[in-house]
Amino acid sequence: HGIIFAYGSDDRLGELVRTRTAASLPFCGRYRLIDFALSSLMNAGVYDVGVIMQRDYQSLLDHLESGIYWDMSRRHGGLKLLPPFGLPEYHRGDYTGTIEALNAVSTYVRDIQADNIILMQGDVAGNIDLSAAMREHIRSNAEITAICTEDTPDYCHNRYIADADGFARHIVFNQTEAGEGYASLEAYIISKKLLTDTMDLCAKENLRHFHRDAIASYLKDGGKLKLYVHKGYAKRIMSKASYFSSSMDMLKPEVR
Repeated sequence: HGIIFAYGSDDRLGELVRTRTAASLPFCGRYRLIDFALSSLMNAGVYDVGVIMQRDYQSLLDHLESGIYWDMSRRHGGLKLLPPFGLPEYHRGDYTGTIEALNAVSTYVRDIQADNIILMQGDVAGNIDLSAAMREHIRSNAEITAICTEDTPDYCHNRYIADADGFARHIVFNQTEAGEGYASLEAYIISKKLLTDTMDLCAKENLRHFHRDAIASYLKDGGKLKLYVHKGYAKRIMSKASYFSSSMDMLKPEVR
């Protein structure tokens, strides 16, 4: 089962997201940024997908429609659009983190029948081989796998430091340049049980951030987090500069 976070936009995108979320930004003329996540899921055989929204999502609704373009228009399962404030306690403003966004739609998450859930951001330009990532996740017997990149993002990001077996030793927050380890693409394969347990713990202790609160505590307690390194192109669109540079990258045949 897939969940795509399409609820927010970085302030550095400015007027580009005045009336839309970053996930619905046009890209290469005919596409939107969320198409990358949806296509990666579809190509891996994942057809049950929830899209978490919160504000400025009319453009996203118009683009996604019923999900028929990704073969996700189905009587049972398929593409589900998750509007804001699914639960009364989340009627207090913008989501401050992905855990808060997940808890806002916790009734949806708890109804998922799959053993593993893929979490993805809706503003990443990149074709990720989720089939290979899922095989690695199952082979490693880990509860969670983080999808990372060898490249250095042009925004503040988190980095995982790995051991010799490809498991994360610890996470380093708020990095702005190249360093040890791999940069997180903020995409994960996680067991449903671990996800719901983490959501419950964070809700109980009023924690809202997936990396700073959930992942850091999980690693500190000795949890097994496998790293899957995506070798191809992948860029998260977080600013007007990155939107421009990634669009220009598409002029290169080897990238396109």
